[in-house]
Amino acid sequence: MGERIKDLFTLPEELREEFLQDSVRKNRVTMVVLCGMMAAVELFNGCRVLFFSPSGLSSVNNRIYLGLYSALLVLALVVLALHRVLWTHPDGLNRLHLAATGGMLAWNVLLNTYDVTVGNGVQATVLVTALLGLSVLIQAQPRYMLPAILLSYGAFLAASWRHLSEGTVLNLTVAAAVSGMVAVAHFRYVTLHLEQKAQIRRINEQLEQEKEKLRLSLEQHRVLMDQSSDILFRWELENDRVEFSHNWGELFGYPLEIEPFQAWMEQSQDANSPLSGQIREWMGEYRQGKRAGEHEISLRMISGEVRWYQLRVSMQQDLSGRQVQGIGVLRDISKQRSEIQRLQSRLQRDNLTGILNKQALEAYARQQLSRLGPDGAITMLMMDLDQFKAINDTYGHPCGDYVLMEMANGMREVFRDSDGLGRMGGDEFAAVLPGLRDRALIQSKAEQLRAHIRQIQWRGQRLNVGCSIGGVVLYGPAREDFETLYYRVDEALYQAKSGGRDRLHLL
Repeated sequence: MGERIKDLFTLPEELREEFLQDSVRKNRVTMVVLCGMMAAVELFNGCRVLFFSPSGLSSVNNRIYLGLYSALLVLALVVLALHRVLWTHPDGLNRLHLAATGGMLAWNVLLNTYDVTVGNGVQATVLVTALLGLSVLIQAQPRYMLPAILLSYGAFLAASWRHLSEGTVLNLTVAAAVSGMVAVAHFRYVTLHLEQKAQIRRINEQLEQEKEKLRLSLEQHRVLMDQSSDILFRWELENDRVEFSHNWGELFGYPLEIEPFQAWMEQSQDANSPLSGQIREWMGEYRQGKRAGEHEISLRMISGEVRWYQLRVSMQQDLSGRQVQGIGVLRDISKQRSEIQRLQSRLQRDNLTGILNKQALEAYARQQLSRLGPDGAITMLMMDLDQFKAINDTYGHPCGDYVLMEMANGMREVFRDSDGLGRMGGDEFAAVLPGLRDRALIQSKAEQLRAHIRQIQWRGQRLNVGCSIGGVVLYGPAREDFETLYYRVDEALYQAKSGGRDRLHLL
């Protein structure tokens, strides 16, 4: 409560300059009008005493009134003159206005006191009018106005109380109190108005700053889209609008902005139209809540050349958690795919299973490790068949070879064409999976492979064979050579086997 009362009389430091400027601007007009009116009225009153009064200056009463009129006339003229001198000095003008207000109240106290003393019957009318009028017309802090009102009220009562009726004293007291409240209310209204203006100004400044940040962000985004060799795109889910970087149009001849995208794919009759079903399926997954993903897709360019692209998508959500847009990139991976094919064409395949042999897989792993960027990832899995020796001993080596080939077939089914799949020797296999960091997806693929192995049959009889898998997920910032990675993966495989076999242990 005390703080709220204090706020009624306190001007915040940050508003002092603005309050001064506003007060000077308003009081300047008010003071010029008041002083002009006072000068005209007091000139008239002086002439009335000098030229129209029967007794003229021979009367003491007339001489006193003429002195009072002349004093107010001089005050008005001095204020008007100083106004011109101090017109461009806010501090000086503010002091002049406060001094003039005090002078006017003092003059009204003298005039009203003399009127009451000589028995003119006016009581406190002159002072009441001055108090109320100046509290309404003059804008000033309460620490200036309230003392001026209180001093005027006290001085008049002290000098005239013997001549005032009880009703007049009561009316004067009420008028002084009302004048004080009006002055405080006037001050508080102006203060609140200035605070609101300051708040609006701060909000506008923040909005301008945010607009500038947004402009720079969009400009940076546009520069990246224009300069990157990758194809960048933004997908707005609500209106199914996709915006591509400029090289999308240069490579494929498609519009840079397509809306609605799915309808455009269905209506397309070019060489890439068969992909619409696959892309539509992926988009449906993202609409249902999938946050990010990687896909591989082949596209035919304007030139007729077919290129392979890695499609990476990350979804953005609003504050309610609803998917609103996707940001993605199409990266040409044709060279990587051709390198894998070149490795496979060098007779570096395992003679039995048809997948990479140990040397080829090691070379592929080293190559992928050397290309691992700061934001990239790579996963390596080592797989060992459980109870494989017992199968050889029980059913013979032809059955064992069949199991090894089925293991390779299962790996081909579960993993991507771009992944490095190899046989390290005996019943030990490995997979190098560039870009794969999703542990849940890795576990899912491992379970699919193990399920495939458990279903292997030989001459109509299901074999008792399982698969232990050890793996390591390596992220871009971590730099490891192949020997270190191989050692860690082998350790993970050991943990899988010692933990009960036919399971995955992922580091």
